[in-house]
Amino acid sequence: MGKAPDGFEFRPLRLDDAPAMSALSRVYAAEHGALDVDDPLAVRHWLQAPGLDLAADSLAAVTSGSLVGYALLRRAEEARLSGMVVAAHRRRGLGAALMSWSVDRSRRAPGLSEVFVGTSAKRFDAHELYRRFGFTPARTFHQMVHANPAAIERAGMPAGVAIRAAVDLDEAVATAVTVHNEAFIDHWDFRERSAVSMTQEVGEPGAGPELCFFAYRADRPVALCLCRLTPGGAFVDVLGTEPGSRRRGIASALLNHAMLELAARGARTIGLSVDSANPTGAIRLYEGAGMVVSTSFSVFELKLP
Repeated sequence: MGKAPDGFEFRPLRLDDAPAMSALSRVYAAEHGALDVDDPLAVRHWLQAPGLDLAADSLAAVTSGSLVGYALLRRAEEARLSGMVVAAHRRRGLGAALMSWSVDRSRRAPGLSEVFVGTSAKRFDAHELYRRFGFTPARTFHQMVHANPAAIERAGMPAGVAIRAAVDLDEAVATAVTVHNEAFIDHWDFRERSAVSMTQEVGEPGAGPELCFFAYRADRPVALCLCRLTPGGAFVDVLGTEPGSRRRGIASALLNHAMLELAARGARTIGLSVDSANPTGAIRLYEGAGMVVSTSFSVFELKLP
């Protein structure tokens, strides 16, 4: 587990840390302009993800009984590190200790060839910490937001296209896996999604089959839009179209449909994340839908022996 800096204690994360982790995410969001804030139920959901062993894959930093930082290794289709240290406790060696544990745990985890970590594009101190541990810049992602979903007007539907939500979890997962693995095959760091990981995503609090929207051509699903409601807003987690159905206005119509549904459910803002080097023109599509870049995040990669 490693030695904690003076004044702190280390232990694994626990399910009852979910409210404190949610509070930390709200602080981080306020600090960096992020929109994607998990409530305690969502945090608890992800802490119970299949294959996640909190005893082995997490580290909590505690002082005076309060959670002030953590590190977490998530392994699904790819390995990704997450975590943070609250601003009041930075520059005391805590971030470096958590990162040292994270890298060591990643190297010891079986079957990993690389691991990713990310933070605000403006957190240059964190970027320098990543570089000290051997990470290199991999990608930049923009977070985009529509600030007034209530003003969105319904757009026209391309000829021969129908859009509907999944009727149940089984349909949502099966259709999402099929379309996702076709739609993103030419994207950066593509990994085939499994039914297990897709079930975890669709089953997150605030998500659900009713917010899994699919576009059909000739009764065949060709595009997907997976959404969830968040405290006060909504987030589009996945939007993609199979290569053979692009440039037909399907993604625009699907996003428009999803945003209208989210607005009807009370979302006051709608956000999403997009690769700044997306090869399919997604940024232009989102701008055309009334979204603007609100902040950016840098992703770093560490190759493992």
